[in-house]
Amino acid sequence: MSLLLALSLAAAGGAEPVVKVTAPNGAVSTMPLELPQGDPRLDQARDFIAHGQPANALPLVDQVIADNEKRYRSNSRTVYYSARTMEEGFVYSTLAGMTGRNGVVLNGDWMNAYFLKGFALVDLNRSDEAIRWFNKAADLAPMNSQVLAEQAEWYKAKRDWKKAYAGFESARSAAGFAGDDAKAREEGRAIRGMAFVRVEQGKLDDAERLLGDALKLDPADKRAREELDLIASMRKR
Repeated sequence: MSLLLALSLAAAGGAEPVVKVTAPNGAVSTMPLELPQGDPRLDQARDFIAHGQPANALPLVDQVIADNEKRYRSNSRTVYYSARTMEEGFVYSTLAGMTGRNGVVLNGDWMNAYFLKGFALVDLNRSDEAIRWFNKAADLAPMNSQVLAEQAEWYKAKRDWKKAYAGFESARSAAGFAGDDAKAREEGRAIRGMAFVRVEQGKLDDAERLLGDALKLDPADKRAREELDLIASMRKR
């Protein structure tokens, strides 16, 4: 049975406006009307990572993680999500309502803290530790294409082709919930990941089809064209 949504806007006592989603079983899930992001500690952490200083990023993301884990604790009645966009947030509220739990959708900072910690650990050659944090990010944001693709990259590096392909496939599906400026980029990345796996599995026809999809999405996708050239050279061997 499809979920019946009854949306109401409320702002009480100066609190942040929320959207309430009521499921057929009466469960109510809430989400912020706006999803502002930008904890300055995460901005600093990103800068450290971008400048090759991942070790300096870890204390900052750990602070954000500790603050959020202390403040928000999921239980049998309430589950928390961390979303980048309103579209993504509505999905989470719907998921919570369908399971009879109250879903509270926060902005993306908590998820980003987990994600950046995993990213920093990879840069520090501590990849085996990183997957735990990518998984935590995915638990908070199961429809975040960027997170799902990074999980898939981890499995790709381990040459676990089955899990890598499934992860990229999920990332492709989730790309539609990214911001308008990121949808095509994130879907293209996921498609190229799927194609990479198929090449490694020797399924060149599938890889070509996927890369064709990437070029339909973005005719200027240089990486997709390079992969097609690689496949063409493989066929000549």
